Amino acid sequence: MTDVTLTASSRQTLFQIQRSADLRQQTTQRIASGQRVSRASDDPPAYFQARGLSNRVADLLQTRNGIGQALSAVESAQIGVEAISELSNQLKGLALSVQGADAASRQATAEQFDVLRGQLASLAADAGLGGVNLLENSQTTLSVALNETGTATAPVHGAASDPTSLGIGTAAGSFNNFSSDADITSAVSQIDGALSALRSSAAGFGSNIALLNTRNTLNRNLGNTLQGGADKLVNSDLNEESARQLSLQLSQKLGVLDLSLAARNDRLVSDLIAG
Repeated sequence: MTDVTLTASSRQTLFQIQRSADLRQQTTQRIASGQRVSRASDDPPAYFQARGLSNRVADLLQTRNGIGQALSAVESAQIGVEAISELSNQLKGLALSVQGADAASRQATAEQFDVLRGQLASLAADAGLGGVNLLENSQTTLSVALNETGTATAPVHGAASDPTSLGIGTAAGSFNNFSSDADITSAVSQIDGALSALRSSAAGFGSNIALLNTRNTLNRNLGNTLQGGADKLVNSDLNEESARQLSLQLSQKLGVLDLSLAARNDRLVSDLIAG
């Protein structure tokens, strides 16, 4: 078998062609995947820095999920407070409607009052979400993590809003079935106190909702920024990679042409020597 002898320039050209082919393959993979760094060996500092950023983004997402659940629970409580306030105003209007009325009207209204009052307890009991009800017990407290490390938290306190907790008695047991205007005045006074407490609860829940929304937005924006930073470390610039691929393709073609010319020159020299 005849050995093939290559000149130094031919060997160098072949090496460049192989190098261009390898780089073209790498560039093709980057364009296809959209990533410049897909494993640690591609660029260790960028890979591990991007991984750290992505891990923090995942932690922020988990924190946002917790805030979202707490936010829903507080919003449910606020909706419950609004409904209880509306029903309490109806109780007040019902009691005032029989001032100066006859005994039969007072008795009928007292019975209606107690039926409607019973609905306050149902509203308070139904204002929970996911096993959390801030209107059933004032001792209920949510501790909401606001950042991914848990170093920032927000306590959300419950506010019992059933009729007993609000101090609204029954017409039959507390207001003598509205038998006198003084009894009605006493009932209205208790309802006014309850409405004041409900307004205070609504304000507290509103402040909690505003804080949780602010933190949720902050964590979302921070997560987007961190993910953008991670992407910049590992993602490919498709325009740059495409231009690089074209350049390598041209370089490879020129290398092949260079080899062809070198081989042709070698043949011409051999022919001259032989002739």
